[in-house]
Amino acid sequence: MIASRRLRPRGEAPRHALPAHDETIARLTDGERAIAAQVWHGRAEAEARASGAFLHVAAILERAGAAPELVVLAWRAVDDERRHAQICAQVARACGSTAPVLRLPVSIPRHDGADAELRRVLHVIGMCALNETCGSAFLELCRDGATAPLAAAALRELLADEIDHARLGWAFLAAQDRSTKATIGAWLPRLLDGNLRAWRHRPRRAITPALVAQGCPDWDEVDRAILAAIEDLLLPGFDHAGLDTRAARAWLAEAA
Repeated sequence: MIASRRLRPRGEAPRHALPAHDETIARLTDGERAIAAQVWHGRAEAEARASGAFLHVAAILERAGAAPELVVLAWRAVDDERRHAQICAQVARACGSTAPVLRLPVSIPRHDGADAELRRVLHVIGMCALNETCGSAFLELCRDGATAPLAAAALRELLADEIDHARLGWAFLAAQDRSTKATIGAWLPRLLDGNLRAWRHRPRRAITPALVAQGCPDWDEVDRAILAAIEDLLLPGFDHAGLDTRAARAWLAEAA
């Protein structure tokens, strides 16, 4: 890895120091504290996995001869996600978690029926434009409900980077030729369905107002936020990029 790929040293601390103490955590019940610890620990492991996924994205962009600024942004995302994992782990520990953050294997979607080159393109679109756009909507929901100082500060740090990661995917999509965009358009229902299923495949927990304040929203609210992100952000974005979204909109009418 050459030095120009890196905009921040690996493992750098958050831009803004997180609160060292948050008295609102002590006011949670034992059950609420355990749920908050589980939620934030799960986020830490998800962010660690995302770091590995961006390693794959960066390699794809380099191999494809993508614009240098996109390659730099992808390598920076690797570091961003490592830092995000540390931030989430800090909140989890403050809530009482003692579990180590495991570096779980990265699962690269197979995209059955696509050739090797198309699979690489679909991975970048799915990881960045879809995942990170929906992830930004999710973090906005978490942030809007979070009044606890530590959780609110952590969510602000995470959201600042996720928006840039989504922009990477949209810029990569914009650079594709007309034929590739037509193919991506045909794949949109499958890409969106896989993304929505991943969001819906989450543990259902008893979320109280105190947990919402700790950045742990109710999953019915999450589902509505993701569907809104698909309808209000993703599909208009794909339209703007020149993709045919008619099949994707038909899929959304069923999924919603």
